[in-house]
Amino acid sequence: MLFPKFAIDEIRKQENRDLTRFDLYYVIPDHFLPPFPLAIFLTTRTDLGDVSQGKLVTIENYYELFNGILNPKQLEGLRLLVTPFAQQQFSQVHFMAEFQEILDFPPAPKLNFEGKLDPSKANEAELRGQNLFLAKLNVLFAIHHLIIQITACII
Repeated sequence: MLFPKFAIDEIRKQENRDLTRFDLYYVIPDHFLPPFPLAIFLTTRTDLGDVSQGKLVTIENYYELFNGILNPKQLEGLRLLVTPFAQQQFSQVHFMAEFQEILDFPPAPKLNFEGKLDPSKANEAELRGQNLFLAKLNVLFAIHHLIIQITACII
């Protein structure tokens, strides 16, 4: 898995684990990425909002954050998800899958099925912001494509 530098730094600070990859690097600029850590919403408890309370969920704090919200089976699945195992050592996949089934996206009443703003619900400033973001994203993809073409010519 590949993580941005700010996520690697936070995990190193909290768990003393280094997730830096020597074979790959992260090319998406930070300002294009969502806030970190991401909010966590549960389909079973929509009334709670962000259940992570703005914290990175780790093996050290998962129980404090989710005890009383999840049932024991879901809590065990979350424990397995935040435990740093080598990939081949996962043995209790069912528990993890049961927890993952209740994860949800944050409520976004102004978005349509494509994930873009619905013009009938968004205000003018929000629509301008979306257009600016999408234009910048298109430029980023064009630059990335150009770099790939130049690299192919050099090699």
